Amino acid sequence: TAGVSFAALAKQVAQIRGEVQQLEVAFETMLGSKEKADTLMSEIIDLAAKTPFGLQDVSNATKMLLAYGSTAEEVTGEIKMLGNIASGLSIPLNDLIYLYGTTRTQGRMFTMDLRQFMGRGIPLAEELAKQFGVTKDKVGELVTAGKVGFDDMAKALQAMSSEGGKFNNLMDKQSA
Repeated sequence: TAGVSFAALAKQVAQIRGEVQQLEVAFETMLGSKEKADTLMSEIIDLAAKTPFGLQDVSNATKMLLAYGSTAEEVTGEIKMLGNIASGLSIPLNDLIYLYGTTRTQGRMFTMDLRQFMGRGIPLAEELAKQFGVTKDKVGELVTAGKVGFDDMAKALQAMSSEGGKFNNLMDKQSA
C-alpha cells in the first residue's frame, strides 16, 4: 500500500502544480506583469494556508476581485476582510465578493445592495449609521439619495472585520 499511497501523493502534487501554473498564467495575463503575478501568487498560497478557504477558493476570489477592479496590492487585504465576514456568517465567499464587486463597479450603493448585504446577516446599515453619524433608519434615505459610495461601504466592512469589529480574525479562529 505504500506504493499506492506514494503514487496517489505524486498525482496530487502534479495536479496542484498544474493548478498553480494555470493561476500564474491567469494572474500574469490579468496584471500584465510576471513580477506582480508572482508576488500575488505567493500571497494567495500563504492566505490559503492560513484560512479555512482552500487554494481554489482563494484564487477564484482573487480572480473575481481583480475583474471587479481591485489592484494586485489590495486584493489579499480585501479577501481577508470579506473572508472574515463570510466565515462569521457561514455564507459563501463568492456571494460576498459579488455584492462587494458590483457595488465597486456601480461606484455607490443602491437600496437593493443594502438589502442584499442585510439579508445575509451583515449589519451594514448599523455600521454605516455610525460612520455617517445618523440613526440606522436614516441610512436607507442616504442610500436612496446616492450618498453612500463604494468607499463608504468598503470602510464599513473594514470596520466590521478589523480589530474591535464583530468579524475580526474569524478565518484564523476557524482554521485553527
